[in-house]
Amino acid sequence: MLMEEDPRYLEATEYLLLLEERLKKAVRSSDDVVSAVNTMGLIVGNFGENAHILGDCEERGAKVLLGAEAGGLGQAFRQVGAAASSLRGPAEEHARQLAAAFRAPLKRGLCLVQAAKETIDLRADALLKLQTTRARCEQKRVRLETALSGGTPSAPPPATGAGGGWLERLQSVTKLAGVSSAPASVEDMQRESDAAARVQREAQERYDVIKERMATELPRLHAELEVDLNAAFASAAACLKGLAEAQAAAWEAVMPGCSQGA
Repeated sequence: MLMEEDPRYLEATEYLLLLEERLKKAVRSSDDVVSAVNTMGLIVGNFGENAHILGDCEERGAKVLLGAEAGGLGQAFRQVGAAASSLRGPAEEHARQLAAAFRAPLKRGLCLVQAAKETIDLRADALLKLQTTRARCEQKRVRLETALSGGTPSAPPPATGAGGGWLERLQSVTKLAGVSSAPASVEDMQRESDAAARVQREAQERYDVIKERMATELPRLHAELEVDLNAAFASAAACLKGLAEAQAAAWEAVMPGCSQGA
């Protein structure tokens, strides 16, 4: 009789697969956020330098054309340029903070989920081997009991179907295990049955160890992810808030009241 996994465990594996895909997208988005903030710092910095140059040019031109009546437009351009240039440093610093406190935890979370997926694959492999060894052990036991009762061991039935799944592979392995090129003695059958039982016990122990470890590791993994991801998004919110405040302060110094809501 083939074993089946716990439905709750199967639901958990489906959740991990979905979580992996979501985290991959979140990591890519965090890359975009860090890059955008850093790029914004470069852009406003370049804008500030150009505005300062424009201010110098405007002031010289105004003096030539207007003389003593020249206004302060050049000075205004330089003030705007200074405000914009002052934002390069904060943007670069906030980009570094986002990379460390937002992007890095997301990447660590993705690595944790992918490590859990590897354990899921190990468990699936252990279950398949356990099912294979259990079927083989049962076949050896029945063959031995038939021989001890004086009967003739029956040949395995021919394979049916052309499926390529693990169930078909399992059936083909167990059927081949019953084929013998020459009649075996009862002693040989006993040794084979004992060996098959030993292999089954080892497969059962391996599967039980993985199952027991996952029973504690999956909840721990989820709790750790919950804490790390919540902290990552909280850090991102605080960092972006600080960047917005720095921008508002820079422009408020040039145009008082511009940051006030309508």
